[in-house]
Amino acid sequence: MNKSLAIATPGRNYVRGLIARTLTNSTDADAIHAFARTRWGEGLAADVTKAAVSAMGTVDTGLDAREFFGLARDESVLGRMEGLRRVPFVTRMLAVQAGARGYWVSQGKSKPLSRATLAGSSLDPLKVAAIIVTTKEMLLANEPGLEATLQDDLLRAVTVVMDEALLDPDNAGVAGEVPASIAFGATQLSATTDFGADLKAMIQAFRGDLASAYFVTDPATATGIATMTDAGGRYLFPGIGPRGGELLGIPVLTSRADTASTSGSTLTLIDPTGIAAALGAFSVDSAGEVTLQMSDDPNDAGSPVLPVSMWQTNSVAMRVELAANWSRQRPGAVVVLEGL
Repeated sequence: MNKSLAIATPGRNYVRGLIARTLTNSTDADAIHAFARTRWGEGLAADVTKAAVSAMGTVDTGLDAREFFGLARDESVLGRMEGLRRVPFVTRMLAVQAGARGYWVSQGKSKPLSRATLAGSSLDPLKVAAIIVTTKEMLLANEPGLEATLQDDLLRAVTVVMDEALLDPDNAGVAGEVPASIAFGATQLSATTDFGADLKAMIQAFRGDLASAYFVTDPATATGIATMTDAGGRYLFPGIGPRGGELLGIPVLTSRADTASTSGSTLTLIDPTGIAAALGAFSVDSAGEVTLQMSDDPNDAGSPVLPVSMWQTNSVAMRVELAANWSRQRPGAVVVLEGL
């Protein structure tokens, strides 16, 4: 394909801008444009330059940033569920603990009041962060698929850990650091050898709105459900698969996150209208002259663990951050089947 006629896939110019800024080690538009013109052609150079010169470490309102951040949100379970109660951070809201109801009233009679049980709450911004390390040689090589792989890694880095925190029934949360799972403290059922009976028990225990509900599980569990057969070899649940589908007519979302509890894999039934969620802006930074603790459990006090210089190893660190928080606002809005 003629590079001057190439069209970037959604969010790709943002990734290319990050590569260009990293390899030129500059925010100068002329230097970045020259690099982009050589690598991606004149047709894309202007868009890549615009994406690169924008402050990728702050809130960016440019089209390329919105595309990239939109893809990241769409990768997460929260981003794919319609009907969530989306709220801003640090804003007091009322959670309906018990719903109001109406009454039939005859002519001339006083109308009863509808009483709802309300509780006030707010969501503070909490931070999801991930650091990806790659080599400058890899970025310079311009191998086919490099940009797609880097984009997928950046998106997956934050969405997987966010989904894990959202769905893990054992996640009680950490004040000021990690929100509790919407499944923590929710109705939890233990799986039996009769999956049909388990589904019936989930529906009976559910107090949410089935018209807006979702099932959520991991691809392996969804595949296991999809391959269940009756005595005649017919599939019992042909509508579900590793990419989702439906179960009992209810949409199924799958997540690459590890959603298993201590009892085993889980299937979660969620009414998103009973969940309040706040998602803030993403930010992406890159650096080639820093020293990192190459550990998933860095030591914030005392001697650092396995310090590695990015400059000395000709490597680049890319950091992705997202502000997020959520809360289950209505009892019965979540039911978890454990031990599948």
